[in-house]
Amino acid sequence: ELDLAAHCRAAESRRSLLPIPLGVGAALECQLDRILAGDGVGGRWARHQRLRALVDRWVADREDVTVVAGPDCRAESLTCLELTGNGSARAIVNALAAEGYTIADGIGDGADRMLRIGHMGEVEPEQLEGLLDALGRRLQAGR
Repeated sequence: ELDLAAHCRAAESRRSLLPIPLGVGAALECQLDRILAGDGVGGRWARHQRLRALVDRWVADREDVTVVAGPDCRAESLTCLELTGNGSARAIVNALAAEGYTIADGIGDGADRMLRIGHMGEVEPEQLEGLLDALGRRLQAGR
């Protein structure tokens, strides 16, 4: 059973109820230092929001994909698209990988109809725009 109150009390006293692998803790500390030395948490989060909005605008002009989540339920970290025409998400993922882009297909039922695009971490707008251009070419070629 997940006891959120117990985890909160532990965190307030700088403890964890779960063991954290040292490598994961060190990586987290390193990334937090990078975020704080850059634009800070607020700036980083604002960039994630801008990137998500970029994907939303790109999808709005297309008929071959739709955003799975409704406008009020979208995450700043990831957008899941559904293919509306023929085509294989796995084939698109593989083709984009050959061009140096990393996205994922879906999970579970309908996985080969879904594309997952991450727009968090170190992703910059120019990188996401390049990915979306390449994805658009792939979708166009699949018709």
